[in-house]
Amino acid sequence: MAGSTGSFDTEAKKVGVQPPGGDGKLILATLRALTFVTSLTAFLLVVTNRQSVGTGASKAWAKWHYDGTF
Repeated sequence: MAGSTGSFDTEAKKVGVQPPGGDGKLILATLRALTFVTSLTAFLLVVTNRQSVGTGASKAWAKWHYDGTF
């Protein structure tokens, strides 16, 4: 629930849903870790990406911080 300060267990009990136990907690932890690693990888790719524009001796580099939308 948005803006809630309670834990999943507390919120689940309020609506009558049993929180995951045993393998369910392992699956949730694995999915959270996978999501974190994927997000971190995407961030690093955006930050370290370099693209050159131009020919010969004159090249311009396009970087993520040149674009105000980021």
